[in-house]
Amino acid sequence: MGHMRLTCGCRLTVISPDRMQACLPMAEHFSWLDPRIVVGPSPIHGLGLRAREPIAAGETVIRWRGEELPVSELARLKLRPRYDCATLSETTIMVFSSEDPVIRGNHSCDPNLWMEDSVTESARRDISAGEELTVDYGLHSDDPTWRMECACSSPQCRGIITGSDWKRHDLQQRYAGHFSPHLTVRFASAVRDEAL
Repeated sequence: MGHMRLTCGCRLTVISPDRMQACLPMAEHFSWLDPRIVVGPSPIHGLGLRAREPIAAGETVIRWRGEELPVSELARLKLRPRYDCATLSETTIMVFSSEDPVIRGNHSCDPNLWMEDSVTESARRDISAGEELTVDYGLHSDDPTWRMECACSSPQCRGIITGSDWKRHDLQQRYAGHFSPHLTVRFASAVRDEAL
């Protein structure tokens, strides 16, 4: 993985992705995107994230950054005409700035990205230059009241995407080890409950 350049006041600092976490306050709560990612037109919905250059399977390409709020704030957010957030844990959500390019990441039922932890997305397979980067929202969404019509057009398209899709056994098998950690904990609890 390459290095990221952040302008820190009047000097230019070159840092590795591992050291990036320490500099995030300077990035004004914007997510980190691999420099090979650009925002561009999407056949799925409006704008999307696209690969400028090839990306190899397993490479980290996105690290989310936003305002962390208690889950109880979700009801207030739903009153807004638009909000972009993700669940980090049973008690915490992350709300993204409306200017953060990460909000252009579209859903696909056959995505080329998946989760490495609660804030990191990596390439699920090799990605070609020009290809749209997508993630299955079922990998991190768990709001049972949320749903959207899917326009991914993949042969695996579910038609309607919900905040309960993480419970689907087919998705649990397909994405094993690549759900947001709070959902992995919920899988384990459900398996324990079924065993009782």
